[in-house]
Amino acid sequence: MRRAAASILFMTATLIWLGGGLASAQQRVGVYGGVNQQATGTPPGQNARRLVIGQEVVYNERVATNDVGQTQIAFLDESSMSIGPSSDLTIDQFVYDPRSGTGKLAMTTTRGILRFVGGRLSKQDNAVTLSTASAVLAVRGGAFMLNQQPNGAMEAIFLYGRGLTITGRAGVSQTLERPGFGVTVAGPGAPPSVPAPVPPGRLALLVNQVDGRSGANGGAAQIPTDATVVSSGIGGTVSGNIYASLQAAAQARPQTPAPNPPNPGTLQTNLQIQNVQAQQSVVVQGAQASGVVIPYTDRQFLLTNQGTSTPIPAISYQLQDATMSVVVNGGSGSFPLAPGNANFGPQGTTSTAGPLTGSSFLSPDKAFFYAAATSPNYPGAAGLLFGGLPSVTIPTAGIGSYSGTAAGSVFNNGSTRLASGTFTNTYNFGTNSGNFAVNNFDGRNFAGPVQGGSGSYSGALAGNNLSGNVNGRFYGPVAADTGGSFAVRSTVGSPYSATAVFGGVR
Repeated sequence: MRRAAASILFMTATLIWLGGGLASAQQRVGVYGGVNQQATGTPPGQNARRLVIGQEVVYNERVATNDVGQTQIAFLDESSMSIGPSSDLTIDQFVYDPRSGTGKLAMTTTRGILRFVGGRLSKQDNAVTLSTASAVLAVRGGAFMLNQQPNGAMEAIFLYGRGLTITGRAGVSQTLERPGFGVTVAGPGAPPSVPAPVPPGRLALLVNQVDGRSGANGGAAQIPTDATVVSSGIGGTVSGNIYASLQAAAQARPQTPAPNPPNPGTLQTNLQIQNVQAQQSVVVQGAQASGVVIPYTDRQFLLTNQGTSTPIPAISYQLQDATMSVVVNGGSGSFPLAPGNANFGPQGTTSTAGPLTGSSFLSPDKAFFYAAATSPNYPGAAGLLFGGLPSVTIPTAGIGSYSGTAAGSVFNNGSTRLASGTFTNTYNFGTNSGNFAVNNFDGRNFAGPVQGGSGSYSGALAGNNLSGNVNGRFYGPVAADTGGSFAVRSTVGSPYSATAVFGGVR
């Protein structure tokens, strides 16, 4: 209901302006249709201002967001640009004649995750361009996403429409015409890669960073409802029948045949492209929607047996309809995977090793999970696994305080059992260092400093007459999650060893 109301407000704000004249350097080029703080706009020759819904966007304005900021620009030609956290975008040129639908839109970005949905200008060749340090993107009658790293590396994904052309600074071009395909550019001077399909989980992770956060108010003092929209008289401004206007606008959107997979209609629905501000995570929605699959690209499987731990090649981890399906070298299985911490089995599980019983963790954005499982067919053995979507935007400053849980296998004086505990990791992204501590894991505590870089970290652990090591990585939007594995052994006394997987959030 709230999303529908916000969409009506966004569409109305755009349609009202279409009767205006040619946009110039001194005129507005659009409006901020949705804002999740912190986001700022800096008009030429003025100080930065904090953005709110309904503010005008002017020619040559620079828009910036911090690591939790999001906003959306509704341009006069009915196109829109959604801007994710840690982004920077400048509107270099906007010329538009609403009578003929002609003009030009040119933008520049140095960093961030952006989603552009084309309006009337994009129906012309080379009328809409987005420049980066590594390439120039030109879209024709459609939508695309861009993940631009500060070092110049970038990833462009075509969502739907007639085509997206990516031209590297050395003049080499690639054109995307199949929805769901993308290219990467390693940096300034490098050519675009050969187009390839983008995994649905990867696309969902990027979309999650430009859509609204659950519980946010979009920068409005009061969240609009259907009742407030009706009472405002906006329906009469657009037409006598607001719902007919929305239906007509939807029918006017160009339809593009698509290969299977993926389907552009499904992409538009799942990505909520026409919404000013989605109030829930698309990753969460995608995981709950029937048939949608999230494949985890970073995978590890550890087989423990009587105090030994052996890594097994993990071939595929896929979450679909709240069920995790696992394929590893020599076996496969599935088990229920619920958000947060949960127990599962043996009912509802399948495995080449037999029925499974264990515990699991799934982060709120579904960018990371772990599980620890045993089967009565193999006493003394346990399977420990985790999977994640590595963070594509790692903070370069600030402290991340992470906490969560751990589960694993303990071998103590000849007997084996599953155990659990908690962990914390206080990580300084400026120095790529932190302190990792495990608490009450099988009744024991141990900790140690960690060092990292490129989104991962490792270090030595000690405590309770134990020594060992930890290896972790950051996952999800802007390093929202962390997870990995650790192992410790006794330094004195009876033989004792523990191997575990862990996961938590900031």
